[in-house]
Amino acid sequence: MNPNPHHNNNADTLASIFQNFIDFNLNNCEVSLFLGADLQNNGVFTFAEVQLSNKLANQFRNFMNTFQHEKSVKFQKDNFLLQPFDFEATGDEIDIEYESFAQAPDIEQIIASLQVKPTIFQENDAEFIHGLKFAIFCCTAPSQKSIYFLQKYSSRKIMRKSLSIHRLLNNDVYDLLDTPLLQFDEVVHTVIWETHILIFDHAAYMHIFREGPHIQSIANQALEAIKQFDIFEQFDEFANSCQKDSRKLTKLYIISKKNRLESISRLDLQSIQNIIEKYQLNICAVAYSTRWRLQFQNKSIWHALKLLADDYALSEITGNRYEIYGKRNIP
Repeated sequence: MNPNPHHNNNADTLASIFQNFIDFNLNNCEVSLFLGADLQNNGVFTFAEVQLSNKLANQFRNFMNTFQHEKSVKFQKDNFLLQPFDFEATGDEIDIEYESFAQAPDIEQIIASLQVKPTIFQENDAEFIHGLKFAIFCCTAPSQKSIYFLQKYSSRKIMRKSLSIHRLLNNDVYDLLDTPLLQFDEVVHTVIWETHILIFDHAAYMHIFREGPHIQSIANQALEAIKQFDIFEQFDEFANSCQKDSRKLTKLYIISKKNRLESISRLDLQSIQNIIEKYQLNICAVAYSTRWRLQFQNKSIWHALKLLADDYALSEITGNRYEIYGKRNIP
């Protein structure tokens, strides 16, 4: 069993927010389904509504009721941890993360854009289908604000006409699939209501809202800051390598968001050399003017990036040193 989530004021606040989600009455809600697509890969979403029959809307509502109930049971048993969202964490199946619109104003704007009635989804809109990022099940009751259940979605979830895809007709006779079919998994990756964002799948949330264009602009700011701090002798080579690799851009995003550059720039030459030696990094620090610069070979750019991201740690239990692939701050 995991530690009780009600162990401090912050945890109490998160628990109260989660209880508010559990108490949300879905039974009389009208269910609408929207698909969100990033047409220009610039983080701006366009929406289309998928029209539902009453029967299908009821099935979706039943699924969301089941999802809500399952989370309620786990919550009562303290079977998961409520955590503030941290983009540097890797996510864990026992964790539920939380953000608010105050920390994510871009998501507030995305949800607000749904107040304008979207167009109807067209199965032949190739551009829209190519840009698909997520589906939103919107539940609206007359006396309540809407609650939104999100799942990651892509064009691969749409089955099109093909000689290899058939549909079953009456009397066990098969025929060609002559119209596209939309598939939806019984999963919820994120729930949004009022000003609250509950994240049930860290990787899916990152994919929808915190990758691609969201990272690029922040990564560019990080590169500019690294240039200003004059950390690398081969800055142009470093910057070019990062711009060609989305994983390196993500690491730059983390470095910028966590303000790591100021911390590492305050270290003296001996301190930075000691870190490089202890963790056997294939880079070196050399004296430059009144401070130091880092040198690297092409294949060791990752060592340099992970050093800037503070991705090396000493275990207090074993005394072993580790390279870290995901971490969460402890208050």
